Amino acid sequence: MNHATLLGAMLSPALLNHPGPAQSPPAPAVHGDAEYAVRWRPGGDIAAELADTIARLRRDDAAAATLPPAKNFSIAYYDVAPAAWPDGYAASLRERVEKKNGKEDVELTYKVRGPAPLPSPFPTVPGSGLANVDRQEETDVTVVAARDRSVRNASISCSIKPKKVDIVPEPFATMSGKRPCTIAMTRYKLPWKAARPDDETNGREDLKIETWTFATASGAHRALIEVSWKGTTDPRDEDAFRAAVQPLIDRLPDGVPPSKERTAAECDADTWTP
Repeated sequence: MNHATLLGAMLSPALLNHPGPAQSPPAPAVHGDAEYAVRWRPGGDIAAELADTIARLRRDDAAAATLPPAKNFSIAYYDVAPAAWPDGYAASLRERVEKKNGKEDVELTYKVRGPAPLPSPFPTVPGSGLANVDRQEETDVTVVAARDRSVRNASISCSIKPKKVDIVPEPFATMSGKRPCTIAMTRYKLPWKAARPDDETNGREDLKIETWTFATASGAHRALIEVSWKGTTDPRDEDAFRAAVQPLIDRLPDGVPPSKERTAAECDADTWTP
């Protein structure tokens, strides 16, 4: 076959229109873990506002008089050693104690948190890789009324229960440096699944409703109510959470509400008016 014949064959309609090898479908998007939350400062009677919140989430006014079972915790934050975290990131050490059946269940959590997405590479978070340490990496989404104003933070947390180890590892040591704010938290759960037909792993947890009370050394108080849900970073999960908390939309502040860590720091400073 001469060059002209070969070129003609290469440009023939049959070859030009051939679809070629079958293309593999695009890989599905990978979505990390996320926690969505709405949070606000109650305006008056915390118990009444909590009952109203749960009734709204249930879409049942009559349910306001019946609260789900509660779990009660005491919370304390401790000073942590300075470290060279990326800009905007900070570390915290939290102790959470639940009293149940006359015993205390203690959990210590070292968390590093800052603006999402998480920079790469990222310094090793103390506690990572240690035995009996639960390490979690997730995106914390503070949802506000205007979707484009929601705030996303990335966090890596390492948690340990002292009763499961003989010696508490150094990153979780709480012998000194306890901050002065006294914090109590009560948690309720409501059955709610945001499962979608296309994602059977979604809807892993129920809605959590928590009340946090902060007391300064001089006796001043502040409170927060938070509703949260663990899902993924898939935008459809935020849509599902927003639909669930839509009855609370009038409770949400115009701006971004203070985080629990920030409120605890303000409580430590003891500048609130009793």
